[in-house]
Amino acid sequence: IVIKGSTTSCYSMCLMLLRLYTTSRPVQHSYWFFLGMLIPVVYLLGKIARLGLSKTSGGRIVDFFVSLWNGFMVWPASFRYLVLAVIVLLFFAKIWGNQFLGKSGEHWAAQELGKLPSGEYHVLNDLVLEDSHGLHQIDHVVVSPYGIYMVETKNYTGSIIGDAKYANWLLYVGGQKRKIHSPLRQNYGHIKCLQELLKLDESAFVSIVCFANRTKTKVTVHSDREFVVHTDTLRSAVLDHPQCSGLDAESIVQNLQSFNITDKKIRRQHVKQLRAAHR
Repeated sequence: IVIKGSTTSCYSMCLMLLRLYTTSRPVQHSYWFFLGMLIPVVYLLGKIARLGLSKTSGGRIVDFFVSLWNGFMVWPASFRYLVLAVIVLLFFAKIWGNQFLGKSGEHWAAQELGKLPSGEYHVLNDLVLEDSHGLHQIDHVVVSPYGIYMVETKNYTGSIIGDAKYANWLLYVGGQKRKIHSPLRQNYGHIKCLQELLKLDESAFVSIVCFANRTKTKVTVHSDREFVVHTDTLRSAVLDHPQCSGLDAESIVQNLQSFNITDKKIRRQHVKQLRAAHR
């Protein structure tokens, strides 16, 4: 192995690793995490090899690690902090990376929905509702006199290919593919929940799946009440598709707020159940 021990090359490798982590499949995250821990060590070994300290025997193992540490301390302080920061970031990304990506997608969707005319459109975010089938976590609900818009956000990197008729779609990332549950099917379950709670006809609801702008999509839909969009077209998907007229939006909002479960323990338990179901 030829190691070109330069600060610039190691810095570039760390940045590349962070990108690979965020674009890889969840099952691969442990590999990238391990590689992130390994890069600084390999770089140090290259430094030590250049000093003639890489050939160690069992009796010199302590000297080896002392040399390893001394090699690390030779680096400029700013670069040492950078390497440590990358390791810490990878550690937290390993634990909370998926949750962070999901929440960031919901945040940008909420920002876009917040641009709707406030007098007619009421936006409710992160609802947890219970019907006869159990709990439902709903990313966004837009209530207006023209319809109730159920928005499910997905913050994927890669390409999505799917059809509203099928329960599973395909996600392509880095030449690999895996199945994901259809977000439209997921959203349909949310619509049935609100139907039961609000006693409304299904024709009052619109199902919108919103992907991050970077996600490439090729999805076929078969209904004028189902839409697959990106974050930058989310607002127009709501404004351009009225479904009815005369809904009592304020009364519906009040009912949904009263149905919303705010107990943190119940919410955490529901999140655990969802993760277990989608492993």
